[in-house]
Amino acid sequence: MPFSKIFFRLYLSKVNTKKTSQSDQSPDRLLIYVGPFAKDLMLYIRLAAFFCALGFLMTPTMLMYGKAPVAGIIAPIAVTIPTLFINKISATYVSRLYIDLPAKIRYNPKMRRTFNPKLIDPPGGNPTIFMETYNWLGITREQRVKLNELKEYKGTNKWVTWVRAGDGGGGRQMRFYVEKEAMRRDPFTKGLVEFIEKKDGVSQIAKSTIKNKVLS
Repeated sequence: MPFSKIFFRLYLSKVNTKKTSQSDQSPDRLLIYVGPFAKDLMLYIRLAAFFCALGFLMTPTMLMYGKAPVAGIIAPIAVTIPTLFINKISATYVSRLYIDLPAKIRYNPKMRRTFNPKLIDPPGGNPTIFMETYNWLGITREQRVKLNELKEYKGTNKWVTWVRAGDGGGGRQMRFYVEKEAMRRDPFTKGLVEFIEKKDGVSQIAKSTIKNKVLS
């Protein structure tokens, strides 16, 4: 059986499993954000994975029967580098963002003009946010994060906007990237962005920076 058929059968089986798990989600879950480049990025990841696997499968043939054995050594390296690069920049990209909303907010757009955690999660004011990212095959994986666990990223990596510390504040941080400009177009998601910024004092820093630029 050709490798392409094996690859796509494996991929489709995982996609069907993912769709089944999504059907079991809470009926109150609402999609509030879709990454502008989510579909394009997913396509690039899958193409990179396909050609990477194809390059490694063809390497033995090129080494044994090819007229240029050196090409058999270069081929896996040539397909691995772009695959690693694409997976590095896409590892944090949030393709979709969901949140569970009470029925009174979900079915009343007027109540979604502001972001109020206490209304979304009355007991503790700490709602759960569900973010979907891609693995190295371009298949979505869901990450569940409490609102108070999300913090504004203050480093230099342009592909990270939020971080979530490990258990107990230690361990490896989970990193996420969202297009803030896209989120600010909707009042509800804009409120979410500003809530996290305000919690970490980023808004005050941004305002003072803008003020200094105007004065100068």
